[in-house]
Amino acid sequence: MQLHEGFPEGMRFIGARKLKGSDVMLLLSSMEARNWLNGTEITKAFLAGFNSMSKIWTPILTVIAEYVPVSFQPAERGAICSVKQEGGLERGSIKNATWI
Repeated sequence: MQLHEGFPEGMRFIGARKLKGSDVMLLLSSMEARNWLNGTEITKAFLAGFNSMSKIWTPILTVIAEYVPVSFQPAERGAICSVKQEGGLERGSIKNATWI
């Protein structure tokens, strides 16, 4: 992909994972990188480097957590606060949690 002006400083792909079927999940270095890639013209330019069947699913997710205990119920009062405290995360670091 040809670089475009305005990409976030330090932006990089930090990993990729093959999912079920032929889907691939790309991991970006920051939310700013995610937001930049989600721009219409940037998305088109990014996809131009792949085959014509490729597409980006929206919304682009900010974080996907793996290996979460099955007992975790994000809608339960205090569940997200417990995760933040036990994980040593900053206040406001988890905006939303849901099962997909």
